[in-house]
Amino acid sequence: MVSATPGGGVDTSSRIVGQGMTERWGQPILIENRPGGGGAVAGDIVARAAPDGYTLKTLSIGHSVLPSTHRTLSYDPERDLVPVSVMVNGRYVLVVHPSLPVRSVKERVARHSGFRLPAAAASSSTRPSWACPHSACR
Repeated sequence: MVSATPGGGVDTSSRIVGQGMTERWGQPILIENRPGGGGAVAGDIVARAAPDGYTLKTLSIGHSVLPSTHRTLSYDPERDLVPVSVMVNGRYVLVVHPSLPVRSVKERVARHSGFRLPAAAASSSTRPSWACPHSACR
């Protein structure tokens, strides 16, 4: 069970690992995408599944904030789901528009001292990312 839309990093990683599992076990591994609720939709399905080892969930770091972003969940992420393995260890890259004359975080901070970033976002279908409206980043 993948708590993200097809084509993103979590989905692609799941398909690569699933293919390896298929080859090793000699059984097809079905990848099912169930995005929604920051991962809560897929989490609910896996938490309610029979505890037979046939239903697994791939999740991203966004899963860790579910209890603080959802007033009610039909399951307890810490009690009802148990980590088995880290699948991917990724790197994050900070980027800016090429016309912005900064080439480091230090330069970015110096250029906009006292400026507060208007938005930061993370979702279950993408890696956590920073969002900055173009006019505010000039």
